[in-house]
Formats: sequence, C-alpha cells, structure tokens
Amino acid sequence: MWHFWHEAHVMQVAQDSRCLRVAMAEFPAMTVISGSPPQYKFYGATVIVISLVADHLGFCIKFLRAPDGQYGEALPNGSWTGCIGMLQRDEADLGGTLFSVMWRRSAVVDFTFPLYIDQTNVFYTLPKVTSDMLGFIKPYTLQSWVMLIMGCVIVFLTITFVLQSAANMKRWSDPAALRESNSFQAGWQKTAEISWFWTWSTLLAQSMSWEPKKDSARMLAATWLLMSFILGAVYRSNLKAMLIIPKINLPFDNLDELYTSDITIAVVEGASMHLDVVNADKATGLGRLKENLLVYPADQQGKAIFNTINGMHAGFALEIGLAAVMHHDFSMTGICRLFMMSRGIQGPRSLSFILPKGSPLKSMVDPVLMALRESGILEKIIYDGVSNFSECANPAAILETHHRPLEITDFYGVFSLYTAVNVVQIFYADLLDTDAQI
Repeated sequence: MWHFWHEAHVMQVAQDSRCLRVAMAEFPAMTVISGSPPQYKFYGATVIVISLVADHLGFCIKFLRAPDGQYGEALPNGSWTGCIGMLQRDEADLGGTLFSVMWRRSAVVDFTFPLYIDQTNVFYTLPKVTSDMLGFIKPYTLQSWVMLIMGCVIVFLTITFVLQSAANMKRWSDPAALRESNSFQAGWQKTAEISWFWTWSTLLAQSMSWEPKKDSARMLAATWLLMSFILGAVYRSNLKAMLIIPKINLPFDNLDELYTSDITIAVVEGASMHLDVVNADKATGLGRLKENLLVYPADQQGKAIFNTINGMHAGFALEIGLAAVMHHDFSMTGICRLFMMSRGIQGPRSLSFILPKGSPLKSMVDPVLMALRESGILEKIIYDGVSNFSECANPAAILETHHRPLEITDFYGVFSLYTAVNVVQIFYADLLDTDAQI
C-alpha cells in the first residue's frame, strides 16, 4: 500500500545455499508487501538495507512472507507464530522486518545491531476547524468578561451618583423644585438611564448625543473613554488573530486523556504494543486502554491505517512508521490530516532484525549494519522517504493547512446580539435621542 521507495533489486535463487531466507511481515512504510502468493513483491527501507547487507556479504536473497503476516507471538506450547516462528522452525535465516527488542523475544531469537532507536506514539485524525456561533466572545476569558461587566456597573453607578449629586445641589437651591418629590424621582430615573446607556454605548463604540457638563463627570467620562478604547483595540486584535490563525483543540495529548476521551484505539495483532497493552497492569495508563482496544489481524495493517486517517479510531505506531504514513497522506492530499501526541510512550526502543538463537550470521551482519549506521546511510534511507513529514510535525504548519472561509453559522451569535440591541433601541429611542444636558 505504501510505496515509499523504489523496489530493491534482489536476486532470488532458491536452490543456492548462499541465499538468505528472509522472513517478512508488513511494517508501515518500512516493509511493504504487495501482490499475491507466490508472486509477492517486497518494498521499503528494510528491503534496501537487507539488499545492501547481502550484497556486501555475497549472499543472494529469498524473501518469504510470514504465513499469518505476524511478527511473532508466543503460543502456550512454547512455539511462536509469524516471523519468529519461521526462524524457530528453521524456515528462515533472518527476520527482515524491524523488531522491537523485547525480553520475551530474546529468549528464542537473537537481535542484530540496532538499526534505529525509536518510540511508540498514538496518532489520530486532526480535528477540523469548524464554525463557532460564540466565537465572538472568545477573545476574552470568562474571568475577563466578568471583570469587564463589573467595571461597567461600577462606572455606571459612579457617573449616576456624580450626575445626580450635581442635579440635587441645583434642585436644593430652588425651594419650589425641592418640594416636588415626583420631580426628584423622575430626575434620578432619567439620570440612571442616561448613564447606563452612555456607559455601554461608549464601550461598544456607539455614539450618543448626551455629554457631561460638570468637570467631575467629564473626568470620569474621559477615563472610561480611554479604557473603552484600549479594551476595544485588544478585543479586535485578538479576534482578528483567532480568525487568521484558528486554534485547534486536540482531543488528547497523553494516555490519561486518551482513556477519558473513550476513543477506540487500534493495534495490530502480535505487534509489540499489542503485547505491552495486554500484559500491562490495569492500574497503569497503558493497562487501562484494554477497555478501548481494537485488535486488527496482522494482514489488515493497511486497513487499520486507513480507518485511523478517516477518524474511526486512534492507532499505535512507532514514530518511524508514523512519519512515513503522515508523509504519504500529505503527499496525496496536500493537507495534514493526522496528529500525534507531543510525547511518545514506551521508549526509547531499539529496532533490529532477528536471527535464530546462536546463528553464525550475527557476527557477519552486525559489522555491516554498524558501518551503515555510522556512515549515516541508514538515516538517509529512511528520511529520504518521509520528506513531507516535517510539514505535519510543525504545529504552525498544521494550522496553516486548515484555514477555512467563515460560514453563516459563525455570525449567528453576532446577529442575535445585534437584533437584541435594536429591540432595546426601539423601546428607548426617545431617551437615546435626548438633547438633555446634565
């Protein structure tokens, strides 16, 4: 499925005693098997590495697909399935898929010099940026909005008190006006209404014909005008930034969040992570995932990756394989559709080929692999095939590939607020148009 490298040129002479019988199982991008029996074709970085090793040692190669497609899992009778079982039964001389070095496996096979050091990670489909009816209130936090409302109330009360105090002093100088209690009550109510609407109109950058006449009221009004200007400028700047670079909230970024999210997580049968989860204590973060585990047969690894990309579940993968999957998906679609947790788990892991216990090939293969690694050839083989992975490993790049046009639902909240303000304005039209000067 994942043809990331050109097919290696491999000699396959079955009758030649110098031919290495190499057991193979699919590993995302690193070992790819296509075709049908007996005409299997083998691709990937491991095929290239094995070809280099065999060519240096003077061996030809016969690739063999594990009958069950598995890496290898221990059975109750002590035998193993998959590639490990083939080595155990002397059906193969080398396991050519990348195997995690594990103590359970070391009891029946020997590991070669490590090709790569890696760790396991969890990947899942990247959430899409969707419309948000309440997006216009998100430039400020809830606490900021509460403090802003409290500030408006304080400004309203202060201005009302100052204006009414000035009006009362004027009224007290007129004995006839002082005796009219209805005039006093009406004056207070009118002052409060004008102060309330002026406070909110200023905050919302809306004009109002009223302006204060007294110096004390002007000082308060000028202070509130300055505060409103700063609050409005910050709000507009934050809202613009949110629209230009939208924030994506990931559903999880560690095992605890993955467990509480109730997202199903897929694993390939017999893989190292499958064994780790099955054997983990239920009290641990890894062990708790047993409840949400979905096990795919080894020959359905491509289906597991496809379903993960389409959001049906999350998946476990070594980061070296995950990089290849994300590279291929970006190459095909031009966008990043997957993300992985910021920190890996179950690492670092040594990834090696495997040999039968006590095989004399180990002393011949190890020096070649060591030379390939020290020369940087192993790194070049893998990273030449995942050049687009960096596009999706960069959070800023992920956001840039998920820009979207604004939809009508983005404006529902603003439209609702605008409608409510217009309704209020209709009922208080006379007040808002008043020429009263206090």
